[in-house]
Amino acid sequence: MFRFFIIPCAADYYRSKEITFVFHALLRFLDDPASMMDPTGFMSHRDAIIGHLMQVTHADPIYDLQLLAAIPTGLEELESQLEQMIAGTHPRAESIGAIIEDSSYHQRLLEHVREFRVDPASCKPLLRDNVAGNPHFAQIAEVFGDLPSAIGYFASLPDRPMRALLRLLRTHDFPGGPEPRVLEPAANDGQVAGPHQQQAA
Repeated sequence: MFRFFIIPCAADYYRSKEITFVFHALLRFLDDPASMMDPTGFMSHRDAIIGHLMQVTHADPIYDLQLLAAIPTGLEELESQLEQMIAGTHPRAESIGAIIEDSSYHQRLLEHVREFRVDPASCKPLLRDNVAGNPHFAQIAEVFGDLPSAIGYFASLPDRPMRALLRLLRTHDFPGGPEPRVLEPAANDGQVAGPHQQQAA
């Protein structure tokens, strides 16, 4: 996730904004060290995830919204804090405002959160410019952009140290997107699903 998506995609975005990647990461760390300690978010508390979401213009916020959806009042609190950020009343409004790369991001994220809360399944992606306009990053975002897909990728990784090390050393490019999903025949259908019955996951 870090190697193939988060770092290269962020570095590409910062170059387009003429922002120094390392300096920006330092500002984020100084503002909220906890938000950078857990890249998967699995061990993070609610406010750390919310702070991270508001601090960085995300490639695709869905992953983080799904994490917050599993935490009581997570999405409600995110919506409330975004409203405070936009109104300028949030306790961290000045520090986050100095770090965020896109001044319109908080308003767009607020609208996205409200849409997600109404119907997560049909919520349209809020892709960052360099993901929506880059087929390479867009493909990788299909794997790491949402929680179920990312967990599926993590589960496919080697579970033994030596195998994991060999994979790390031998894999120089992202190994590919989601595998195509084969539609199983119905219980009353004796025919096997053919190629035309397959569609991308």
